[in-house]
Amino acid sequence: MTGYERIKQDFTGKKILILGLGVLGGGADTVTFFQSLGCKVAITDLRSAEELSQSLAKLDLSGLDCTFGKHDPADITK
Repeated sequence: MTGYERIKQDFTGKKILILGLGVLGGGADTVTFFQSLGCKVAITDLRSAEELSQSLAKLDLSGLDCTFGKHDPADITK
């Protein structure tokens, strides 16, 4: 089994939290990857949506749960 096949098997359809989207694009690529596996993706970042605008512009935000400007413990526990 390849690494990708293993990741696909382990994560398809799961809930995923991206803790820190970042401004350089890596977080956006991670979100897109997990969305392609049918995961329910949530993002939380200490920066504001305005500060993350370049990364957010790369994403299909439909279906994403997003919290910006803080890390809310409720996002982590759900």
